[in-house]
Amino acid sequence: MEHATFIDNEGLDLLLERDIPVVPALQFEYASIERDPELGMSQRVIDGHKETLEGGAESARRILKAGGRLGMGGDYGFP
Repeated sequence: MEHATFIDNEGLDLLLERDIPVVPALQFEYASIERDPELGMSQRVIDGHKETLEGGAESARRILKAGGRLGMGGDYGFP
């Protein structure tokens, strides 16, 4: 599964029950926060990326703590 950002308890239980690995794909959010100002993105867009990065990182920690698996990968090819 890709992302699993803002995963809730029900989603986490299903993920673990079915042994589905998750690829959080957080690099896109991180790079967007770093590069959006120079690309002319609004603060609203940057704040959205920050919220998604924080939520995705928290979800990844929850998945690992619960015994789930994470994989490497990401969303690439976007401007």
